[in-house]
Amino acid sequence: MEELFDPITLRGMKLPNRIVRSATSERAADEQGRVTLDVRELYKKLAQGGSGLVITGYTFIKEDGRCNPRQLGLSDDYHIEGMKALVKDFHASSGNGSKFCVQLVHGGRQVPPDTKNPVAPSAVKEPVLGTEPRELFPEEIEELVLDFAEAARRARDAGFDAVQIHAAHGYLVSQFLSPYTNKRDDDWGGDPMRRARFLTEIIDRTRHEVGDIPILVKLNVEDGIEGGLTIEEGIGHAVAAFEAGADALEISVGMLQTPKGKGAVRGPEGSGGEGYLLGLAAMVKERVKIPVIAVGGFRSRLVMQTVISGGQADMVAMARPLIREPGLPKKFLEGKEIADCISCSGCHKGEGPVHCARLGKGQV
Repeated sequence: MEELFDPITLRGMKLPNRIVRSATSERAADEQGRVTLDVRELYKKLAQGGSGLVITGYTFIKEDGRCNPRQLGLSDDYHIEGMKALVKDFHASSGNGSKFCVQLVHGGRQVPPDTKNPVAPSAVKEPVLGTEPRELFPEEIEELVLDFAEAARRARDAGFDAVQIHAAHGYLVSQFLSPYTNKRDDDWGGDPMRRARFLTEIIDRTRHEVGDIPILVKLNVEDGIEGGLTIEEGIGHAVAAFEAGADALEISVGMLQTPKGKGAVRGPEGSGGEGYLLGLAAMVKERVKIPVIAVGGFRSRLVMQTVISGGQADMVAMARPLIREPGLPKKFLEGKEIADCISCSGCHKGEGPVHCARLGKGQV
């Protein structure tokens, strides 16, 4: 029987335990997407905190795909120097051999409406932001595959232990996977296999660039809106990602316009309790032969241990509890039973670097 604090290996990368710090926006980079002292301090604390794997906030792979003004970037070689310093700090601060992974993203239609020339698989307006994208030309799609791979190469050069492709939450890769946002009828859309092609091509090309470092995928298996990605098709995409060479899958749901209570981030009330997406992760685990990461409202050691020992997932991810308590995994190991976080999502509101609203800025 596996335990929460047992090690696990992803393509030769040994993690000291099964706890993953899931990606969440730092809102702390400079205007060019470069690492700042605030970013370095955030990840120093997470490195010291005991998570087996720490994943950065979504990091843009192209300037026209950035989602907020203070988002980290890997769109150009000038980003590498700051990322090297960030990785060096992280590894020097980790006391348990924790590994560091960068999450790569293009916003597609989920970018600010004043973005110059926003693009998407199809010209489907994003109703929450009001962004109206134009449809990508086939040759532009091929270029974007290379942009993801080049960003991954920069991550490798900066010293990251792994990369994660963000294919969830309604961003560009997720938009290709969904029949709601992908209305194409060419090599990149028209049926589930062609809708999955953008993701599988990214995985394949990224492998060519990064060699043997692990490639993870954060994957939507449901959109939670009418006409969107269904669980059946979403699990098929998970199988496609596995067959393309992904080394682990983090299973999620939803996009910006998904109704409250059906998306990836839910409050403490009416959310189905801890592990509200666990059933989906378990379904994927039955179909793939790589580690599956469950995410969604986890806050207590016992629930997380039960997930691992019960074989429903191979790892368990948290984001909000580690904003309030970056040292929570270490506290669990020392006997703490439940996080202080109440899943209010105040950390996702306001200005400045991400922080627990109940503690105040500068206290992550």
